Amino acid sequence: MKRIIYATVSTLALLAAATAPAQDNSAEVDQGGENGLVLIEQEKGSGNAAVAEQNEGAVDSEIRIHQTGTGASATSTQSDGADNVSIIGQTAGGSALVAQTGDGNESNIVQNGNSSAEIFQTAGQGGYVNNQSLISQTGDGSTVTVSQVNQEAEDTNRSNVFQYGENQSADVSQNGPRVGSTITQQATANGASATVDQSGFSHSSTISQAAADASVSVVQTGIGSGRDSYIPPITHSTSVTQWSSATGSDASVFQSGEGNEGHRAIVSQRGEDSSARVAQFGDGAEQYSLVLQSGAGAAASIDQRGEGNDANVTQDGDDTDARLYQQGGFNTAIVDQDGNGASAYVAQIGDTNSAEVTQSAASLAAVGQVGVGNSASVDQTGSGNRAGIGQGVSAELAEALEGDLGSIGLAYAGNSTATISQHGTGGDAAILQTGASHEASITQEAGTSGNLALVEQAGTGNLATVLQASSDNQSFVSQSGSGNIATVAQ
Repeated sequence: MKRIIYATVSTLALLAAATAPAQDNSAEVDQGGENGLVLIEQEKGSGNAAVAEQNEGAVDSEIRIHQTGTGASATSTQSDGADNVSIIGQTAGGSALVAQTGDGNESNIVQNGNSSAEIFQTAGQGGYVNNQSLISQTGDGSTVTVSQVNQEAEDTNRSNVFQYGENQSADVSQNGPRVGSTITQQATANGASATVDQSGFSHSSTISQAAADASVSVVQTGIGSGRDSYIPPITHSTSVTQWSSATGSDASVFQSGEGNEGHRAIVSQRGEDSSARVAQFGDGAEQYSLVLQSGAGAAASIDQRGEGNDANVTQDGDDTDARLYQQGGFNTAIVDQDGNGASAYVAQIGDTNSAEVTQSAASLAAVGQVGVGNSASVDQTGSGNRAGIGQGVSAELAEALEGDLGSIGLAYAGNSTATISQHGTGGDAAILQTGASHEASITQEAGTSGNLALVEQAGTGNLATVLQASSDNQSFVSQSGSGNIATVAQ
């Protein structure tokens, strides 16, 4: 049977003491042993303080603190035990602190008003840890700090934070294996910020913000790649910033891998109704993704699988769409779109490939590379332009320009370069290459319209150059074999 210590400052006692509400009431309880229960209720006044401690190996014990006055403070400590529960409720703003050491502990803090909450859980006394914490705050300017430390391989710690109001902040730190964190900042949470720092392995972090001027920062550190010897741990880091103008926008980041280095993702959104998705997989060298979106209705997707890949997307126009896929190692893709309605699709399979797309106005570009050491560049200024570059990609012109790279036939290409530059209005251009060491260039001058250019190269070491400086021209170049040279000027 639980030993109960009950401390209360009731309404009747307060009325008997004075006609005015009492202030600065304090209650302090120190309890040891198993199956203990501490109840503290402070229902009137302001500046009340409650301190409860269960030590001497507290097991299956519980602390409950309830405060209704303004400016209240509550401290709950449970030391060197297991399966303990701490619950703090404050209805008019205050500060709450929970410190628990041991396994299987649970802490819950519920606050209304401008409040601060701190939870410290240290595990690793043996067995399956499974510590949990939950903090719920309703009110402006509230803060949360959660620290969970594990010491055993079977540890499992979980942290859940819910905040409703303006200018909220949440800081979660988790050290050890199998940790999870959830932060939800909703309602009128203007100026909300969330920070998650996780080290160990098997991490999960979910941050949801429905607010203007909200910020997210996630740092994840994993184990090294060696089993029998120590190798410095990897670091997965994520930074997501959604500005006050980015109403209706969403961003998600997923990173996984082991080795000496890790992955990094940065997402910044200023325009409304924008979306960003970053997924990075692979062991070994670092992968990097950068998404900057300032236009409304912008969409960006980056998927990188391998090691050492680098992807950058910058979109300043409205209703832009960029999709980057890289599989292999040390590939680089850059997309810069500053016109409305522009779309770019880049897919690179292989190693050390590079693609760069720069567009203005309603342009469309599709780049697909399969092989090693290929380079592709598309530069379009004007409106209505389309371009398709394929190195190691075999397809009809229409397929290449649609950007559906999954339905295009793939073949090997190596060390080939392709450049398309369109500075006019309404031009179509495509370069398709298989083989190795080709060079192809298509240029359609500004002010022209109705031009169509297609270059197909197979074999080794072919060179093709197409220049169209007037309107309504068509040029088709097909090369096979080795060492061929073709030049077209119209």
